Amino acid sequence: MTAVRVEEYGTVSSKPSQTTARRRLSNSGSPATSTMTDTKPAKRKRTDSLDSNILGWSPGVDPEEAGAVTQSREHWFNDGNIILQAESKRYRVHQSVLKRYSSWFDEALLFPQPAEAEIQRDDCPFFVLGDTTEDIDNMLTLLYDTMSVSVFRGISVSVLGTMLRLGRKYSFKIFWDEAVKFLEKSYPDTLCDWDGEEKQIYDKFTDNNEDALFGVIALAHEFGLKSVLPTAYVSVLLEYDSTTFFAKRRVAWRVEEPLNCLLAREKIYNAITKHPLSWLHESTPVSKKCVSRAGCTSVKHAALIALLKGDHRTTLQILVTGWCDTDLGNDFCKECSPVVEKIYNEGRKKVWHLLPEYLGLENEVWNTRFESPE
Repeated sequence: MTAVRVEEYGTVSSKPSQTTARRRLSNSGSPATSTMTDTKPAKRKRTDSLDSNILGWSPGVDPEEAGAVTQSREHWFNDGNIILQAESKRYRVHQSVLKRYSSWFDEALLFPQPAEAEIQRDDCPFFVLGDTTEDIDNMLTLLYDTMSVSVFRGISVSVLGTMLRLGRKYSFKIFWDEAVKFLEKSYPDTLCDWDGEEKQIYDKFTDNNEDALFGVIALAHEFGLKSVLPTAYVSVLLEYDSTTFFAKRRVAWRVEEPLNCLLAREKIYNAITKHPLSWLHESTPVSKKCVSRAGCTSVKHAALIALLKGDHRTTLQILVTGWCDTDLGNDFCKECSPVVEKIYNEGRKKVWHLLPEYLGLENEVWNTRFESPE
């Protein structure tokens, strides 16, 4: 039996013979490591079991005999005209749907394959993909069940990962763009966007907070979304204290991340006290035109005591809290209040701008441009 398989980044071929090289299709699909040139690695030893990492089957082994193959309940359409297989699960879907959103599938299905590469199952072209069933299930849900998946109603990290992974791998540009937009709105790199109301529209995950937060950090690293990381790390610092910092989801961290975050926390803490809270250090009234010297001094002392009673997260909260949402400036006189507000706002901007440096990200050269495989 001959099986059509998907080669790395878009090459479609028939099942290889004993002398034909095999290639693996990585799940990450990074364009930087993709290639369209034929290579000839050593032949793979024949096996009688279905290997989910290999695109296709061993020579001479019928797929039905190689392992249990199941049929998707949600995405098996009787009028479908293409069959996909991921691991040991098959899907019967429509070429027009795949071609509409994926330039990769549009090109792959545009040109007929050589006669020896043709394979039909139930009178449909048959493609074996090197992706997980989770990714293909998510992909088809996004394509067919649009009402059940929406960034406005909530989305999981798993689906976001699929949108980025297969968006890049199979050129689903809309997947990539929407996933990046969601993440950048949820974890914006500008203070203006963080304070803006639009962020709240996208700031919805169906996962619990911990899974969502660490999942976002992992995706940002995997796909080079540098702009998402500063606020994601700040969210970690606000969520966990020193005791639970290393214990919570430690496996999800890169080796250097816990220590880097703790070092960054001290830098951010010091920068906040130096810039947006600099007015607390002055022994004189904030404004030379102060009309209530005793009253404004008392307000400063009350604010300082409140911060000292809290832990580091109380001070770090200043970074993500707009002036209108804080009570630090309550009861200042009419002359001191606008001065404190200006110092507070300008100080937050300064610290926010320095976040990549504090977190060791300033020299990273990453981008979020959609890059179709060449």
